[in-house]
Amino acid sequence: MSDLATLDQLKQDLVISDTKSDEQLQRFLDEISAWFLNQINRGSLLSATYNERRNGSGGDSIVPRYYPVSAVASVTVNGLNISASPDGVQSGFINDEWTIYMVGCYRFIRGKQNVVLNYTAGYAVVPPDVERAVLDQCIFTFRRLPKLGTITQQLQGVTTATFSQKDMAPGVQAVIDSYKDRALVGL
Repeated sequence: MSDLATLDQLKQDLVISDTKSDEQLQRFLDEISAWFLNQINRGSLLSATYNERRNGSGGDSIVPRYYPVSAVASVTVNGLNISASPDGVQSGFINDEWTIYMVGCYRFIRGKQNVVLNYTAGYAVVPPDVERAVLDQCIFTFRRLPKLGTITQQLQGVTTATFSQKDMAPGVQAVIDSYKDRALVGL
């Protein structure tokens, strides 16, 4: 797994020029990048080749687990290799960045683990909103460490301490939601 942001970016955002906290900041990047990928139920966001077994639904489309789909090498249903449709009209398969479609007489015949998809999916580089969310979460975590989530209040000269239950930087959840595994949430 590679980090979804760089140590240099994080240090620049925190306005840190020395190397004293590099080890701790790198650990934040490693952990928060892994946490982010876990939250969206993906092992990576970067382009890779996947070989995926799926249940056939009887329909003419299937949403691969990873996206955006950039190329489909092969589609096999019940052991039959389906060719790509040369024009989107003749029998075979076509795809867009989210879905693989059967065209003409083919369908994803109903069955258990009877569909095999071999495709390339992911982003060439980490999307900027993901990078920003990971950096924001690292900064949020780094800055709250000395306070341990404490919110101090002073009323009539008496200082009281309460503890924040918030553990995520603003806006991070929205980015997570926009990258969640589409195949598993049924989109």
